[in-house]
Amino acid sequence: MLRRLINSENLVIENTKVGTISKTSVAICYIKDITSLDLIAEVKYRINNLDIDYIISSGQLEQLIQDNSKISF
Repeated sequence: MLRRLINSENLVIENTKVGTISKTSVAICYIKDITSLDLIAEVKYRINNLDIDYIISSGQLEQLIQDNSKISF
């Protein structure tokens, strides 16, 4: 479905598994030559170094890999 929306040969979809028990399939999607190589490496690093048994939703995955350096006033 994503390939239909983004009709580009530069769309890259890399699949990986997350969760020591669930082994949930996760796709890392980006457009080559637009996305920063540093950003791609950081996302892959964070996903591959998660120490979690189950991933229930994409929202949960988002929370696990986002920066936690929010400043509260």
